[in-house]
Amino acid sequence: MPEPESSKTKKTACVLGSRSPVKVYTSYSGCDIICEINGCRVGEVQGISWHISRKRLFNLIPLPRKITGSMTFVLFDRHALSQFMDKVNYVDEIPKFKVVLTGVNEYGNISTMSISGCKITSEGSSISVDDIINEMALEFEADEIEAWHSVGYPGKTE
Repeated sequence: MPEPESSKTKKTACVLGSRSPVKVYTSYSGCDIICEINGCRVGEVQGISWHISRKRLFNLIPLPRKITGSMTFVLFDRHALSQFMDKVNYVDEIPKFKVVLTGVNEYGNISTMSISGCKITSEGSSISVDDIINEMALEFEADEIEAWHSVGYPGKTE
């Protein structure tokens, strides 16, 4: 069976004692990932999720693809997106923005992905005497997602 085109671009390395190259895959934990919104690092991001869906009319005609997601922030002494709220009172008035996630693990491998055209649709928060931290959640719709892809690793040559 022929190898899929996407797997041909994976990096390879030789295993000690073997002459044939093997595929090397890397992973990242949440602590390895940096979030930037419109090029500004946002350290309050606690989590981000996204969902891509496409419904069909009568199970035949594909309707437009829809990208939605949510972001959770830790609240400190100000709104988590205050740096983007210059002339607006509510986050749903912030113009569309781009979220870039970059992962760098302990081996120096680097991968990135982006969500473009994000528009906030709702905001929510709660405070309780039982909480150790205060959180804020935002839901958004987006125009496009660029999937995770490797952009560098030790020993990479172009």
